[in-house]
Formats: sequence, C-alpha cells, structure tokens
Amino acid sequence: IRSTELFRILRDKWGSKFDALISSKVIAVEGDISSENLGLEDSKLREEMRKEIEIVVNSAATTCFNERYDVALGINTFGAFNVLNFGKKCDKIKLFLHISTAYVCGEKTGMILEKRFYMGETLKGTHSINIFEEKRTMEEQLAQLRCQGAPDKAIKSSMKEFGLE
Repeated sequence: IRSTELFRILRDKWGSKFDALISSKVIAVEGDISSENLGLEDSKLREEMRKEIEIVVNSAATTCFNERYDVALGINTFGAFNVLNFGKKCDKIKLFLHISTAYVCGEKTGMILEKRFYMGETLKGTHSINIFEEKRTMEEQLAQLRCQGAPDKAIKSSMKEFGLE
C-alpha cells in the first residue's frame, strides 16, 4: 500500500517520515465485509474502532464478471452496505468514501454520463430493487441446491447462471 502511486503526494511531502506517518494512522484489521459488524467477533476491538476511526475508504469488491451470485451479492452489495453501517456508528467519522467498480450501462445506448444513484434505483431509473429480497431469493436458491446434494462444482456453476439471470 505504501509504495502505490495513490500515496505519491504524501510520500513526496513526508519523505523519510512517510512510513512512520502511515504506521501511526493505519492499522490492518482482519474482517469480512460481507458479514454484519464486518466479521469482527471481538467486541472490544469493534468498540475501539468505532471510537477512533475518522475515515472509512471502501474499495473491496469482486470484479469478476461471471462471479457466483451469492459471492458477488455478499461482497459488492452487502459489503458496501455493511461498511456504510459500520461507518455510521463511528463517533469521529469525518469521511466515508466508497469506490465503485461498476462497469455497467443497462439497456441505454449512446453517451451515458455518470450520475448519482440512490438506494434501490436501477439502471433503468426505476426504484424496484430490494437488496434484502435479492438476498432472500439467492439464499433460497443456494439452500435448494445444497438440499438436493448438488456437488460444489454444480453449485458454483448454478450460482453463476443465477447471477446472470
């Protein structure tokens, strides 16, 4: 992370003190954004983070265009949702930044300018997506496959197809 182009300006400004600056500001914490509370089981750690975090940057995503639907929904949709909810609970929050990897244009043609999307809004401009209903439907499909005793390879293939639908 320290050597990426993203931090070039800070590296130039801080010089040899850059590594010490980053080490004093950034602490890596293992978690799972597809889980509520980011998969942080340790409640003391979770509360300490909520008391100290000022900036949340979420860039976690799967960019595989034929990803299993359960995986893509868990990371790209509920991951962002969970990180946002965690950020809202941070006492000192100053900035929440979500970096999207959306490369889609729906069924529109011609030049499509970037615009803000609101919760539940679709690419067609309607407000009919309910992420919780999507999750329920996905979980039902996954449970049905497992109940039928489908092998892992068949589950993976079926969930990819389900996502494409």
